[in-house]
Amino acid sequence: MADRLDPDPEVSPWVTELMRMGRVPVPDAPTEIRVWCDDPGEERAAFARLEQGVPVSVVIPDGPDRYTLAVCPQRARVLLVQPYSPPQFRKR
Repeated sequence: MADRLDPDPEVSPWVTELMRMGRVPVPDAPTEIRVWCDDPGEERAAFARLEQGVPVSVVIPDGPDRYTLAVCPQRARVLLVQPYSPPQFRKR
């Protein structure tokens, strides 16, 4: 999601040029999303909530706008399929 909003600043030519000039860009929503995703504690907390059946949502402000990521756990439907067995032919 962050890469769709804005390319990764670590590999974006315009960001690395600004850093060389001593001007560091202000953190934006995609950067905040990356920070949230890379935090192992946040990941464990989100998985624990989902395993308990509790929805997880994160709101990332971006100036006057905001991005919301919401995940609602649902039970998976299991489809039982019989294994394929080829037809048996009689030898004559």
